[in-house]
Amino acid sequence: SSYRPPKATQVANFTSNVSLNVISPYTINLHSLAERVIGMHNENPNRAQLALLNLLFRSVGGTPDADLPMGGTSSSSSDDEMQGEEEEETNLETMDTEDWARVVTDLVDDMRFAPAQQILLCADPLGAVHQQNSHGDDNNDDEDEKKKGPKQYALGAAEFRKIYKEFWYILGYVALTEGGMATNTQQEEEEEAPGSVVRLDAELAKELIMRVIELSPVGQPDVRAGATLAAISMSHAVLDQSAQLVKKMDVAERQLQAAKKGKNSSKAEALKVRVDSLKRSAQDLQEVVMGLVVQGLLVHRYR
Repeated sequence: SSYRPPKATQVANFTSNVSLNVISPYTINLHSLAERVIGMHNENPNRAQLALLNLLFRSVGGTPDADLPMGGTSSSSSDDEMQGEEEEETNLETMDTEDWARVVTDLVDDMRFAPAQQILLCADPLGAVHQQNSHGDDNNDDEDEKKKGPKQYALGAAEFRKIYKEFWYILGYVALTEGGMATNTQQEEEEEAPGSVVRLDAELAKELIMRVIELSPVGQPDVRAGATLAAISMSHAVLDQSAQLVKKMDVAERQLQAAKKGKNSSKAEALKVRVDSLKRSAQDLQEVVMGLVVQGLLVHRYR
């Protein structure tokens, strides 16, 4: 989804409707992909979250056999008799600790057979090839070998890590702006009506962050790294939106003071509604990051 040149309609839609900077050649395509995921989530949250978890699993070296079943026709089994069978969609809400332990164990067993050059994401920022080649170099007396080992890494894995982080950042942004409880932020920015109420879907962003944080304590470092990167990237998007709301709140407060001085009571009342709305939205976003990520994920990983 990321490498294809975006269509003209995608570019036009992004330019006119999205207040997001293009930070890489992949941004527009990743935004379209995130929109499809959030659209799916608005209709079937469980299925969308399954797709996101399977993305994480496949990124760290899992095969289709380790995917969480999403329902529909199964095509991952090697047994011809199993081809075309209907599989039952995994219900994430009913999974307990034992179920998650079994899923992670199966995934880790699957990952052991993945060649290093085929693993897209791992705990080492330079990729699994670099991680594999770096083992044992500290005790090697040959200086040439010491220099040679750490320099070997897969360029594709390093690039995928950037794309992976950008996708989760954009997903966090789209969750906030296009979730079921969000208003049209682009339209709101254009109109800047004094009494306009700003709503971002903080609950959806919180739900997605919580879902990937569940995998951050696992023992396997690559799975842990994939979940942590996803959660932190989404939290960056949440903080960026919070900062934008604070800027708008400062502007609205100055306009409110001017309206009070001008004794324009109707405009002042409308601006007060806007200021209160912006303040509540900013606080909601900050609580998502402070509660889940700072006091939860970061403290746990630091320990």
